[in-house]
This record gives sequence, structure tokens and C-alpha cells, in this order.
Amino acid sequence: MVSKEKRIEFKKGAFREELNKDAEKIMNVAEYVSINNKALLDFAKNNAFSKVSLPKWDLPVFPEKANKATISFIILGNTQNFAFTDFITKQKYVAEYKGSDYVGAMGMWASIKKAIERGVPLLDGEFLSTISYKELEEIYNSKSKIPMLQERLDILNEVGNVLCKKYDGKFYNILKGYELGKEMMFDNGKGFVELLVSDFPSFRDESDYKEIKIKFDKRAQLTAAMTFEKFLGLGKNIFKQGEEEKLSVFADYELPKVLNSIGILNYNESLSNDINNGVLLKSGSKEEVELRAATILAADRIEEEIKRFNKSSKINQLGIDYLLWSAGRQIKTANHHLTITTAY
Repeated sequence: MVSKEKRIEFKKGAFREELNKDAEKIMNVAEYVSINNKALLDFAKNNAFSKVSLPKWDLPVFPEKANKATISFIILGNTQNFAFTDFITKQKYVAEYKGSDYVGAMGMWASIKKAIERGVPLLDGEFLSTISYKELEEIYNSKSKIPMLQERLDILNEVGNVLCKKYDGKFYNILKGYELGKEMMFDNGKGFVELLVSDFPSFRDESDYKEIKIKFDKRAQLTAAMTFEKFLGLGKNIFKQGEEEKLSVFADYELPKVLNSIGILNYNESLSNDINNGVLLKSGSKEEVELRAATILAADRIEEEIKRFNKSSKINQLGIDYLLWSAGRQIKTANHHLTITTAY
């Protein structure tokens, strides 16, 4: 609890409630990361009346229309949405699209957009199920090498097989009723996020911390968020109203770095040294899980405190994520942690 006042309650949904509870359990016994309540309150107070706009995903590397192809493109991209910094050279992946360079994740989106435009059937499950290392290498061929190419290939083969087996080879069939505006992200195992996690093993993102199992499902949640935001930016909503409130922030490399830089997350000396020196943190290690759990819990509390300072605020975790991401754009010198993982 950050404030001594009565806790503000708002509908989060079962997934987010469970995630927050597990994150709190972890932080109650954490050894490497802690949350600075004063810094959190100061940030919430300073941003309580900030105008937060959600991303529209309208850069040239994204499709322009609200249709089935766009749904498929977003799901495809998020099967690959991880690890854009080389673990040895520390250089970020860069790809060119129509005369401009795009860095990191945007470089990945640029590469798959270019491939689709030149006729590579990346939105077809049958093609993905048999795509080769050489073909994928050509898709990502650029000024720099994208990390974890074999893992990316394995994921695409898996995804293609599942699409052919369960969804007639098409990504958009995961959201069959999208035109009605009544799709759900969470629906007792039948929601969009839940189907991604249950049907596609590569979307599963969970960790064990002592006796605690925590499910982050970062890429599955991000897929839903990007779909929601892209269509909303084009004046459409394919999800039932309020579904977006059930999403958490996206526990990745960037948000812990931002939260640490603004004083909300504190690291002990050994973790701080490891991050500053570019030492790899093992996936599933105490340090890595604490970083992610602290990010989830801090973001949830920031939302609560903003709504305490500003009773009319409608901000949710998508807004908090974008608020923190925007703050991170001003931070040029801090390192983020490095973990070899397909989770983020």
C-alpha cells in the first residue's frame, strides 16, 4: 500500500488481479529490487492531470487500414517482438524502410512489412509452418543482425502449424467476430489474450519465484493492446468496452529502466552493477523476475495514486505504460537489463 488512505478499487479483471497479487507476494520477499513509495507518489502527483494519448501505431511500418490483414500483421509481428539488442555487441537491430531507418522493434516491423510488400506470404499459416532459416534470414537482412534468429524461426514454424490446425491457416480467425465490436480479451479461457497463450506455446510467459508462479504474458497482452489501439486510432473498436482495463503494463526491458531512472525502483548494489556493466541476467533468475514483478506492481500503484489525486482521471495501464515509455525517451544514458529470452 502506498497511501494511507482507503485503497481505490476499480475493475481490473481476474488476470490482472492475479498478476498484481503475485507481483506483490514477490516484492514482499524481494532481495534485489524495491519500490520507493515517495518517488512513486511524487510521480503520480506530478502526472495526475497529464494528458495521455495512446499510441496509434501509425508509422509507415504499420498497415493503414482497420481490416483482417492488419489484425494478422499485428499478431505476426508480436510473435517476433523480443530481443532487439545484440547480447554481445549491445547494438540494436536497425532496418531501412522507404528511405528511413527504424531501430529495435520498429526495425522488426519494417522488415516484415517490406517482406509482405514484396510478396512473401508471411500472413499464411501454411507458409510459416515450413519457412526456412535462409528465408527468414533474408527477411531480416539489414544493416545489423537481429538476435535469436533460430528462436524466431522455431516460433514461426510453431505458429504456422497451430494456425493450420485450429484457425484455417489465418491469424484473423483468432478474432472471428471482430467486426461486431464485441470481442473480449479475457473470457474464461476464450478471450483473445487467453487463446494466444493457450493455443500458441511461444506466447506463454510465466516464471517461478520460490513458491510463487507468476504469469506475465507480455507479448500476448501487447498483441491485444496494439490491436485495440490501432483500430481505435482509425475510429473503430473491435473489443467490448472496458476490456482494455484488464491489461497490465508490459514488463520488458524498457519500463524497469525508466522506473529506476526516475527513482521509483531501487536496485541493490550487485544488480545495479550487473545492469550498468551489461552482464546478462538469466531468464527466470530472482533478479529478472523481481525487475518484472516490481514493474507490474509499481505501475498498478501509479494508476491508483493518479486516480486518488485526480478523481476524474480515466487513465488505465495502457496509459501508464505509454506515460512511462514517453518519460523513457528523455533518458539517454541509463542501461536496461539484458536477458536472453523470447518473452520480451
